[in-house]
Amino acid sequence: MRGALMGSSRLLKVLNTLVLRGLGSGIAVLLTLLASRYMTVTQAAAFLLLFNVTTVGAVCFRWGLDDVIVRRIASSSDPAARESTAGRLMLLAHRRVAIFGLAAAAIAVIAGAAGLDSGLRPAELAVALVVALTVALTACAGRITQGKGQTNEATVILNVLAPGLCLAGLIAFVGFGESPTSGDLMAVYGGVSLAAYAIFVWLRAGARPRRLDTSEGRAADTADRAAANRLGGVVLAQQALNWGALLVVPLAYGERTFTSFMVTYKVAMLVSLVMLAINFTFASRIAEMHANQNRHELRTLTRAMTLSVGGASILAAIPILLFKDTIYSLGHVPERLDVVLGILLVSQALFAMAAVYALVLSMCHQEAFLLYTQGGIAALGLAVFVVVSVVAPIEVAALALAGNYAVLTIALQRRVGRLLK
Repeated sequence: MRGALMGSSRLLKVLNTLVLRGLGSGIAVLLTLLASRYMTVTQAAAFLLLFNVTTVGAVCFRWGLDDVIVRRIASSSDPAARESTAGRLMLLAHRRVAIFGLAAAAIAVIAGAAGLDSGLRPAELAVALVVALTVALTACAGRITQGKGQTNEATVILNVLAPGLCLAGLIAFVGFGESPTSGDLMAVYGGVSLAAYAIFVWLRAGARPRRLDTSEGRAADTADRAAANRLGGVVLAQQALNWGALLVVPLAYGERTFTSFMVTYKVAMLVSLVMLAINFTFASRIAEMHANQNRHELRTLTRAMTLSVGGASILAAIPILLFKDTIYSLGHVPERLDVVLGILLVSQALFAMAAVYALVLSMCHQEAFLLYTQGGIAALGLAVFVVVSVVAPIEVAALALAGNYAVLTIALQRRVGRLLK
């Protein structure tokens, strides 16, 4: 009976997380559609590029800290020790994010001095950097909340708050009869991200940075930095194809196709919502099973997660395909990319299953394998994507994405199978 209750409780957590993740993803898709509808093609393309660059940048700036934070917080049962650990991790996060932020700013300055023109104004790039920095640190606070088991609040912090308020800003512009520019929406996004950072990092207890100047604290810092460095390489490998699409598609196919591609890509990402909810809910449970050497239960859980994610991805793709005309009409997309949509749906389903295996390997401290495997596959996949984008239609480029995720899924599944024998 107790096991059934625990199962019901975890199922309810998954459903709650799924609803909130769905809300966040729905807001992101709606923001993309309304930007495409109410902004000029040039301004919409610039905003969508900046919005996605800040999202990817915030992930890269944390450089592997997400799983480290969740593992550390979830493994600490004493409330006082947990608070000290959270403060130490947030200080580590501020140092790490500051270093990567300065590096990004230096690269932007050097690129500008070298005459490389991104087509974006310096003020927009500056705001995008501030957004990426503050979103990254707020996300670290959200991971602390996740590690404490407060998955609903963590999901709101990580996925709903910033895009929701940004969408509200866009709706306000439209309501007043204005056609917002990319700079207008980035200013709204910047204000929202700064407010969220102030509230969830500094004004609330539990995530304020603090120094833990003890031998145990210094040893933990060293271990966490090493683990995060390896996982950071994994994150970079995971984002490589996203960066490739963001940078290559507008250059190879133009602004009209890029805007349509981004709308299509955002819609296709909806099929991975169940994976995000399941991974978010069971991350700490997987780490606990690994620590207790409970391979049988972990193998059973991994199989159930993978089957659930695969089946849910197929079910989620059906209404997207049935209502694609409505989606395209709502977004006023410049070009219909029906074939690309179908390919990206398959690609995202494969990505979702690969993400389950990657989570299991990460919680089982397989960072080195993930780094080399995902890095190698992503590098090869990005090279193929760039070449194909130059010489072939965008439908073929989309196939390159799907092929990359298929290879990755097989490689990670084989490793998990050997690890849990």
